[in-house]
Amino acid sequence: MTDIDRGKFGEVVTRLARHYNRKYSDAEREGLTRTYFNGLKAWALEDVIRGAERVIETSRRFPLVAEWQEIISAARRDRFVPCPADARQMTPAEILEHERAYALHYEDEPCSCGECVRANVDHLAIRFVPLDDEVAFNPKVGRLVPIGYWLHGEGLGRWYEAKRKFLTSATKAGLKPERLLVLVGGDREPGEDG
Repeated sequence: MTDIDRGKFGEVVTRLARHYNRKYSDAEREGLTRTYFNGLKAWALEDVIRGAERVIETSRRFPLVAEWQEIISAARRDRFVPCPADARQMTPAEILEHERAYALHYEDEPCSCGECVRANVDHLAIRFVPLDDEVAFNPKVGRLVPIGYWLHGEGLGRWYEAKRKFLTSATKAGLKPERLLVLVGGDREPGEDG
């Protein structure tokens, strides 16, 4: 899901809360929606809605995030999507790493490995970036996704330098960098839809 879907997702949470006769203040509802959105944002909105419908059909109580995720996952398994003949399937390790990167918004804590220390980037957050034009089928989401890796050392330094130059040139051109990043997809990372 994207931030654009957050409003629709909030409607789904509100509907579930009403179904289970849960009453929340506006602040509590916003906090609940944020928590559940963060836990379920890796799934497509249509899968989340189908999962909510299944929760209503089968559960006697408001679901935990993990329960909702399992219901969505089970529904996707039931709706098997085969790997395209011309694509390779992601390995379990690649799937786990892609999910981890997605959950971290493709940015992790600084790294103090030898490569990062030598490149003097051990104070910068490492970045998960796609390999050039390499995709594989992710059976958990039923589609092709970019294969990526965590940048370290000199590669990470070049990434931050390229970002700095881009933002500097955008500012000099009179553009607002934060708006420009949205236009070129800077708010999305490998594998994100929208």
